[in-house]
Amino acid sequence: MMPLQGAGLKVAEHLARRWQLDAARSRWRNDGFDWWPADYLVSVRIAHNPGAVPGRRWRATVDTRLAGGYPEGDVGQLSLDGYKRTFGTTHGWIVPPRGALRDAGGEPTLTFHSSIYFDDDEFLEDWLSLLACAGLFQPFSAQDHAAIVAGGTGSVPLRYPEDGQAAGGAEAAASFMLSAAEFFVPPMTAPSGWAGTGELAELTRYLSGSDRVFVQGDDTRVSAEVAFGDSTALLQILTELTHPAVGAGLGLRLRLPVELPSMDAIQLADRMNWEEATSWTGMAMMGNWVASDRAEDGLSGIDHVTFVPNALCWEGLAGNLALSMLARAEWVRRAFWPDIQDRPLSDILRDRFGR
Repeated sequence: MMPLQGAGLKVAEHLARRWQLDAARSRWRNDGFDWWPADYLVSVRIAHNPGAVPGRRWRATVDTRLAGGYPEGDVGQLSLDGYKRTFGTTHGWIVPPRGALRDAGGEPTLTFHSSIYFDDDEFLEDWLSLLACAGLFQPFSAQDHAAIVAGGTGSVPLRYPEDGQAAGGAEAAASFMLSAAEFFVPPMTAPSGWAGTGELAELTRYLSGSDRVFVQGDDTRVSAEVAFGDSTALLQILTELTHPAVGAGLGLRLRLPVELPSMDAIQLADRMNWEEATSWTGMAMMGNWVASDRAEDGLSGIDHVTFVPNALCWEGLAGNLALSMLARAEWVRRAFWPDIQDRPLSDILRDRFGR
């Protein structure tokens, strides 16, 4: 494999500078680097796909290995889905689908994952900053939740290195956690940094100019629908939500018009996370597909959820994430329901409102 160069090398070096990599706790590779700021291994990988569409020829991924020996039984999957819904933020919780690694003799692992796409002559500074912050949040979350998640799912925390003798040891891990907590965890009583800024109202006006989106919103929330077969997928952007670990921020939820038995929905959501993390989708991956208990008849829906803490609040980010979410609706429909054809949104709305 050729060493990184060009835009790929610039992105890797940018992340290394932002994270202030310690040579004693990191290792460079031809396609990125590994870093262990605390007890869990963070892997940055940069890949190039010359045949991809312009603007999407490079991909940067950040992964943190959390737990191994992940069981394939229903209890573990139910527990994991609950953790994803409760603690999910800007990274996906990725587990190989049942049997995916068995033929190769591999062991299923639970991994945090975030990714962005970029191009040689197109540096998207907001996405790169988001990846730097999301990637930093992964080892912070791993340190905080690994033992709880492993106990609830019947897996084993994957501390690195296995002998626990990394340079600095417990002192380095404690220093990292303190610094990360100061950045990510503002006063828990603080309101959302997006509420009242005008950004969501401006996003509503922007989306209303498209005949492919039905949108309503104000300065605190946005609701946008796009065609999904004979129905619509619903994107909700909310400022009143809070996260149990990082407080206020911005919540995004993409709700598909799908209802399945609970375990089928959980397994499909895991498959969606896996496919999005391992395929060249062209969309930044920030957040998770999860099963959601929203049906009165006991069936579960499937949502994609992202929560961005106030620490990552900057102008334009809500719009970028919203557009990525709407693109995700189209990608997942083509990837998982390829035989479904989208009706014109105008026809769907005419049937709904009777005009």
